[in-house]
Amino acid sequence: MAEKQLRVVYISGCWDILHAGHLWALEQARDMGDILVVGVNTDECVRSYKDAPVIPYNQRVAVISSLRLVDAVVPHSGLSDTTGFEYYGVNVRAIGPGYGNHEEQRRCIEEHLANGIEVIRFPWYAGGKLSSTEIKERIKCLTG
Repeated sequence: MAEKQLRVVYISGCWDILHAGHLWALEQARDMGDILVVGVNTDECVRSYKDAPVIPYNQRVAVISSLRLVDAVVPHSGLSDTTGFEYYGVNVRAIGPGYGNHEEQRRCIEEHLANGIEVIRFPWYAGGKLSSTEIKERIKCLTG
């Protein structure tokens, strides 16, 4: 009898100001497979497409690493970075509804599919769209 291949799921993000939408995304990704590998965007990566994160990279790694649903954490240094894919045997890429807004992300999806990596898009958090960027804006408004 053939041995079942493990489904190794990869999801990446900034994970700045961790909120319920982040946890939901990680849970969705976890439910897609047997092992969850999470890419944490480096500060340089984040600055390439939006404002710098509030929480520094090493602290965001510590937070994500502490979550029991996460099996491994790797640095994610660019929008199309695949660090850890070969090492962990990633065969499923989980992406949120906002992924693919950048040309580099669209190329990355095409590369994944060409390399036999299944790409699964999940919807926004059921409680409504949440965003660290929007949370930062609300804090700015409250603090004047």
